[in-house]
Amino acid sequence: MKKTILLVLCAAMSLLAAAQNTRMVQGVVFNEADVPMEGVTLSSVGLPASCVTGENGTFQLYVSPYAKKVEASMEGYISQTAEIDGSYLVFKLKVDREYVRRKALAEAAARQAAEQEAAAKAKAEEEARLAAEAKAAAEAKAAEEARIAAEKKAAAEAKAAEEARIAAEKKAAAEAKAAAKAEEKARLAAEKAADSKKAKPEKSPKPKKVTPKRYFSYLSAGVPMAWDSGSFALSYTGGGFNKKGNLFLGGGVDVTSAIFDQEEDVLQVGLYGNGKYFFSSKRFRPFVSLSLGVSLNRQVVYWGPEDIDIDEYVGLYVKPELGLLVNITNNLGVYASCDLRTNLGYEPFLCVNLGVTF
Repeated sequence: MKKTILLVLCAAMSLLAAAQNTRMVQGVVFNEADVPMEGVTLSSVGLPASCVTGENGTFQLYVSPYAKKVEASMEGYISQTAEIDGSYLVFKLKVDREYVRRKALAEAAARQAAEQEAAAKAKAEEEARLAAEAKAAAEAKAAEEARIAAEKKAAAEAKAAEEARIAAEKKAAAEAKAAAKAEEKARLAAEKAADSKKAKPEKSPKPKKVTPKRYFSYLSAGVPMAWDSGSFALSYTGGGFNKKGNLFLGGGVDVTSAIFDQEEDVLQVGLYGNGKYFFSSKRFRPFVSLSLGVSLNRQVVYWGPEDIDIDEYVGLYVKPELGLLVNITNNLGVYASCDLRTNLGYEPFLCVNLGVTF
């Protein structure tokens, strides 16, 4: 239940952050006969945003403020691209004649291959039926011969078993007599030894002293997803913790640097309080985590060779996280996790991390 609630919160935060960084583009898509087309995919060129037209051919597409073009595409039609200029966009898609020809040729080839496969299958089934009948006859003959041999073997084994039973009874009687004699001898020796020794009190072992570890630190390095190479994420968290419990409370710092299309550079430093809940006290310990605090941000946008926009701001920092901790010893472990680093009102970072705890 806790995991489901956390996933819903993560999704809501992602939608809120995305909604504050988009704009809406509207339009309609027709075919060559000026009939509205349903099911056409509209996407912003170079950016991860798309939608599908409805029954009347219209669409509403939410894109990044930096999107320049919208592309309309559908299987069997030639794709069309239009500039985003603030007006109501109208697309008219033409049928891809070469696609129709290739599809017809492929269907004919598939039909011919299916007919050939059916003929080959029928031939193979007939040959298999004949082989099965011959095999069944051979197996019936072999089974009869095996039955006769088994009956002869069973008679011989029964005779041998009876002889072995008689021998075992004789051996058991001899062993019982020898055991009774040895037991009596041991009893007399034990009584003699008991008379010659005085009882000594046994020393109880000292209880082993256990000092639970009260402090853990978590250190990890990760990669922000869907960003260019060169991006990185670092985290350090420390706090009080009872090694026999499932709750961790502490605080820490995150440093995240991300580069997007070589046009935007973001540096984020998050200071937070942290809570972790472990679902197991054994070696493999899945966990959920939530961090709350403030973030210091610096965003640089490169509009051109000499046109740079720098924005520095402080925001509310929220980081939900899912992960798995593997204890190597009581004082050392490794873990992997996935977190969503969100500065409310701005685009979040989805990070995959590897780290150690000590």
